[in-house]
Amino acid sequence: MGVPTLEAIARAAGPSERIVALLPAGRGELFAQLLAVAADGAVIPIDQAAHLKPAQVWEKYSSIRNLKWAGEGALIQAPALKEYATANNISFVEETDLATTGDSWRLVPSCENLAAAVAAIAFSEFQRGRAGTAESLTAIYVRPSDAEINQKWPNAKQPSN
Repeated sequence: MGVPTLEAIARAAGPSERIVALLPAGRGELFAQLLAVAADGAVIPIDQAAHLKPAQVWEKYSSIRNLKWAGEGALIQAPALKEYATANNISFVEETDLATTGDSWRLVPSCENLAAAVAAIAFSEFQRGRAGTAESLTAIYVRPSDAEINQKWPNAKQPSN
């Protein structure tokens, strides 16, 4: 059973109407996705995973005033996230009590056991009859590899005939 890491991050952060899961993507960029987590732990993607610069992430979700931020990417970018929120009159809370409510951007503490969230999602999918075979598993590539980018770039520079 394949489980997207961003979904596992959201599940580990607990129930939420809106949560942005963030992972470092290298070069100071982030993998980001907006999700919801139901009270029963079901993870519902709201948008597609994206590969963005931090400022693009903040802008993308700036209209949502009641939002959790979770994952290693959120923790690494916490100072920039807080600075953006403050500059845009958005309340920012470093959440130590997951019961915090109200219109604010809330930074979820680090999850020490992401494997439990992965297992819970996989088990739930299995119970729903969505298990596949090892051969049916595919990787989710949000960003093309450097080799793919480098291969396409010279082709884009060549004049057309």
